Amino acid sequence: MMIELNFDNLMTLHDLTGQYVYAVVGLPLIDIDGIKQPSVCELGLRSRWEILDASECTETAMNDQTRAALAELLTESNDMNTMLRDIDIPITGVTQDGNVCNATNLVEVEIVIESQCFKRVHPDEYSVFDMTYWTLPDTHPGNMVAMMNNHMHPIKKWIDIDEWDDDGWDDTSVILKYPAFYEPVDENDTLAPHPIQRWNTHSTKFSKLGRFGDPEKFVDLPNELRLDEVATHFGAETGVSGGGILVCGSPREVENDPELGQVFEIAHGRDTAWNLHRQREWVWYNIAIEKEDQLRQRMAWALSQILVVAKDAIAIQGVSSELLLLFVFFTIRYRVCH
Repeated sequence: MMIELNFDNLMTLHDLTGQYVYAVVGLPLIDIDGIKQPSVCELGLRSRWEILDASECTETAMNDQTRAALAELLTESNDMNTMLRDIDIPITGVTQDGNVCNATNLVEVEIVIESQCFKRVHPDEYSVFDMTYWTLPDTHPGNMVAMMNNHMHPIKKWIDIDEWDDDGWDDTSVILKYPAFYEPVDENDTLAPHPIQRWNTHSTKFSKLGRFGDPEKFVDLPNELRLDEVATHFGAETGVSGGGILVCGSPREVENDPELGQVFEIAHGRDTAWNLHRQREWVWYNIAIEKEDQLRQRMAWALSQILVVAKDAIAIQGVSSELLLLFVFFTIRYRVCH
């Protein structure tokens, strides 16, 4: 059973489960501290583009090859979302038609193609999350501040406002706007602009459903949303389990063999997150728990608590912090034994 992630269905999920499910907008490509997303031509990058009317954009200056490459990827994509388009830059940088995306510092991009404008946005823009974690008293820093100042809850308020305003519109919304460049309205306004690092730090605790406007399977909803009441409302089967973690064949981790044919499609084309760190963690834990050489595994685990290896600080492509740690461990073991 497929559930489209639209306004009405996200409201229904909230009403049936009590969870705060939002599509997030306002995430910047360049934040208030100048922190940038990667260049649009970074090899292997999956980028997200919002589809607008051509009159809403101004064409970004770029070289002809880069424009042709991006236009080709955007127009030939099989992405069916009417609002968004996710594309992958080939790992070689060369498209099927031989165009080359070679801009090194191009981050904010707008391309006008006939009647449409494709505007690059943050990779999580219009992604749908269950953000209930951020509504708890001790999670979001603004929760306590809002309560002390008699303000509405900064996370709950978007979906809980259910009143008609002066213009006759219902203010209830399942769209949560990230205040990246917020300007206080008065001296009592305690909200400040949010750097993107704040999102990067906390968003890992939210369950992602998919992209706004996309259909998703009931079986793939997070556990907190996969309730009997939800299944009954949408006509889905209950008593089924779904979801999973890909632990092999990750992009650029295992080379594809074209002679095998299209056996397994890694990219589903509807999101920008691979969650490779979770895949590596599962591989690591399964090895540590299941392998027969438990002394060696436990020593490696002990060393991992002493030798701090941050995966974000490793610049070697394709090498995880766990693999680097194992290299260090076996190097130490070899020197001790010899």
